[in-house]
Amino acid sequence: MRNKHLCIIWVSLLLSFVGLASACGEEGAVQAEDLVGRWEISSAMRGGKVTTTMDQMFFDFGTDGKLVTNMLGQDQTFQYTLDGNTIQQREGVLEADYEIVHFATDSLVLRSTIRSQQFLLTLRQAN
Repeated sequence: MRNKHLCIIWVSLLLSFVGLASACGEEGAVQAEDLVGRWEISSAMRGGKVTTTMDQMFFDFGTDGKLVTNMLGQDQTFQYTLDGNTIQQREGVLEADYEIVHFATDSLVLRSTIRSQQFLLTLRQAN
């Protein structure tokens, strides 16, 4: 009988731990309001190689779902939505999806494939 009670306690503790771990993961998810503001490139890779052609690039996420970026050489406005860990850029000359690889309050790493090229973009929050 003692082993049965001990087993129930261990199972309860295990389920509590799993529930706590799941809840912590959900809290850490990036929210759309976390992206709001201007993010500037600190480094960029295209096709697995460092590129300097994007040195002045930025993303400016608005609270209204608008994204301004100069990715194509001049400022352009797009609509964006956040779907899980993917930023979807729409309603413009270039539609793209950016996977959020890493997020912190002052840094953002995005991965994307645009026009058959793979990009890894490291950005920092502008002051």
